[in-house]
Amino acid sequence: MTCEFDLDFLMGGTTREMHCKVPLLYEAGEAFLKMQMAAKKDGVCLKIISGHRDFNHQNKLWAAKYKKFVAPKLNDLIENILQYTALPGTSRHHWGTEIDLVDGDLNLDDPLLTKNYINGGPFYQMYDWLLDRAEQFNFYMTYPDDKKRTGFMFEPWHFSYQPLSKKCLDCFLSQNWVDCLDVKKIAGEKLLTAAYLKKYQCDYLLGINLKLL
Repeated sequence: MTCEFDLDFLMGGTTREMHCKVPLLYEAGEAFLKMQMAAKKDGVCLKIISGHRDFNHQNKLWAAKYKKFVAPKLNDLIENILQYTALPGTSRHHWGTEIDLVDGDLNLDDPLLTKNYINGGPFYQMYDWLLDRAEQFNFYMTYPDDKKRTGFMFEPWHFSYQPLSKKCLDCFLSQNWVDCLDVKKIAGEKLLTAAYLKKYQCDYLLGINLKLL
């Protein structure tokens, strides 16, 4: 297949020009601004706390958790990190199509916690609005609360701009990313064999909202 997005970009090695107002590719950024305006009219303040990030940024997040977490076996340690953090080089945030959202009217010390979004938590009004309206703007929750889904934990804050992210995923999977991933730069490299990465692709990279596949 002919890919609109090259593998180096998809793995966070190079960066395309992002929207001038938000950390997303231009088309996704325009869609977000329209969604943000619609939310504002309904009394909801959508704020992006994380958008595009490159390999180095993702690798710093990964390394910090690698140092922080304690587990008897390397496999357990990596699985703990993978609950909420993708391997550098495989994060959807490399694509400029993903956003982590919080309520901009509130200031919490640790905002990206599931309890803040559900069951009447401080971000529940925003979350409820997103469930009702986000897909009208082509933003879909990437990791919904679905027991049939594998991989990353439920992330009520993470939304994906489907028209571009689906293209990115198709391009990513059609290229030999396993051989291109420089595991020597990633903490826990001993576990990251080709066999492990192929299983990771099946369980995690494809363990997403079915509407994004």
